[in-house]
Parts: sequence; structure tokens; C-alpha cells
Amino acid sequence: MSLLIFLLVALIILIILLIGFIVFLLYPFLFGAGFEATDKKSIETMLKLAQPKKIDKVADLGSGTGNIVIAFAKKGIQSVGFEINPLLVWYSRRRIRRLGLSHLAKIHRANFFHENLSRFSIITIFQYSYVMPKLESHLPKNARILSNKWLFPSLKPKKKQGRIIIYKT
Repeated sequence: MSLLIFLLVALIILIILLIGFIVFLLYPFLFGAGFEATDKKSIETMLKLAQPKKIDKVADLGSGTGNIVIAFAKKGIQSVGFEINPLLVWYSRRRIRRLGLSHLAKIHRANFFHENLSRFSIITIFQYSYVMPKLESHLPKNARILSNKWLFPSLKPKKKQGRIIIYKT
């Protein structure tokens, strides 16, 4: 009887781990890009190159754990993250609440290709190369675009520092 209970518990744990794997790792690859966090140095470079002002609104496309959204919010800038992975959305929302930044930072579980980005003056991205051509036509006019590592096929960079490339649309 105890062996049966042990096997049942082990099976339940295995199912939970499998579901976690599918939601956290596989799901984003099917509907977007996988998760890779932006390092602190790159976030500092983004803040410096963006030169944000209080009137700016920032969108982070594929916001992951919310590091960029939080960094801009700490500077007093309204920031919104769009993330498709439900676990990362939950985690970043929790961090924002814990830090007391809910009045400046929001995370939406959404595919950013389905969002109207025209209200944003600063866009930050860390996507894969195959996303960049499609994303290029989706960017708002007169925005500062900060890309971590990946280049747009048609836009001309204004400046590059480390891994961060800034564009003006």
C-alpha cells in the first residue's frame, strides 16, 4: 500500500514538472521567443541611451522577469511589459507589487504583435533575429527603439554601446 502511494505521489510530481516544462520553456518557443534575461550592465546602458523623461512611456516587448520595466519605473517612468509566458507574467507582477511600483509598472500577458504600440515613446526589445523583420513594421513612429543584440534589417542604428543598439523611427 505504501509503495502504491509513493508511486502515485511520484507520478503527480512528474506530471507537475512536465506541465511546468511545457509552460515555461516550450510554450514561448511555439508562440514567440525563449527567455533570456537582460544583464544589469545592458539595462544601465539602455537607461543611459534612452535618456527617459517623465513624459515618456516605455514598452518592453517580451518582458521576461520584468527587469527592464522595473528599472525604468524606479526612474519614475511609466513602463509596460508585454510577455506571453504566464509564469514570467506572474513572477514579474509579484516583483512589481513587492517593490511598490504598481503605480508606474504594469505587465500584460499578451503577444506584443497584437498590441497598439503607438502610445509608447521608448521600446525595448531582446528578441531573436527572425522576429526583427516582422517587428520592424510594427514599431511606432518617432520612438526610440533599444535593441539588445539583434539588428533590424532596414533601420539604421543611431548609436551602439556594448550590446545595446538604439534606433529612432
